[in-house]
Amino acid sequence: MVFGSLSLTRVLDHNPLNSVSQDTFTGLTSLMFLSMVNTSLVQLPQPSLCHHTPNLSWVDFEGNQVLTISYSTLMTCSQLTVL
Repeated sequence: MVFGSLSLTRVLDHNPLNSVSQDTFTGLTSLMFLSMVNTSLVQLPQPSLCHHTPNLSWVDFEGNQVLTISYSTLMTCSQLTVL
């Protein structure tokens, strides 16, 4: 569990991350807002961004290298309103 003690909001802006797995957010069931601006991401977590974060409603991936987002990445993000 990488960020297990965090809740509600997580800002990871300007970190040299090129990928994250869905297990990166294990235990963050209360996470609602996630900002990963300018982090060098080239892909989003597979197979699902919200597998461990069912309450995620707002994410910001601005300034990254993500070119495509597959349907499965967002399929379980039922609370997501801002991408």
